[in-house]
Amino acid sequence: MTDLIEWAAWKDGTEKDGQVLNRGEVLVSNRYASTAWQWSRERVRRFLKRLEGETTIETRRETTSGTIYLLTAYRVWQGAETASETRVKTTSEANNNQVINKLSNTIGRSESESFAAWWALYPKRSGGNPRAAAVKAYACRLKEGITPEVLSDGIKRYAEFCRATDKIGTPYIQQASTWLSPTKRGWEETWECPDEPMSEMGVV
Repeated sequence: MTDLIEWAAWKDGTEKDGQVLNRGEVLVSNRYASTAWQWSRERVRRFLKRLEGETTIETRRETTSGTIYLLTAYRVWQGAETASETRVKTTSEANNNQVINKLSNTIGRSESESFAAWWALYPKRSGGNPRAAAVKAYACRLKEGITPEVLSDGIKRYAEFCRATDKIGTPYIQQASTWLSPTKRGWEETWECPDEPMSEMGVV
């Protein structure tokens, strides 16, 4: 999902592969996505279909270069200030906190509390780390059957790895939504720490 956000047009009139995109629209070729994500084309199709079912994306039109989708909450993820600027299904979500509350209600109170505990463990990074995007990604992983315990254990390993490699407080910490993405799957990584702290090895 993070890749789709990065590929999306940030302003109206953006041209890509001969197509004109409006803000929040993304041109996706199954072949390109298959290569970028190292998935089969069938898996790419299933993933995009599931996102449509969750109303995370909407099909705008088919082109010779691929399918153009609208990321329904793009303006929220990019820090929109008013609900009128968004294309989300509800009309009262005017900022990230409202999105978080909406998603928290969707996944249930216990899951919302588990996200708060997970978020507290996440290593601090410089630069952006949108909480609303992380909540959405977290909720999607729970819907796929990944347990809060697995996600919690994974983020503890990652935090320890980041401390051991002196990445805390740097831009080299992954954004939480990236770590939770179906392509990165950070909870599945071992995140093995070096035998010695990086600072002691002469690496700063």
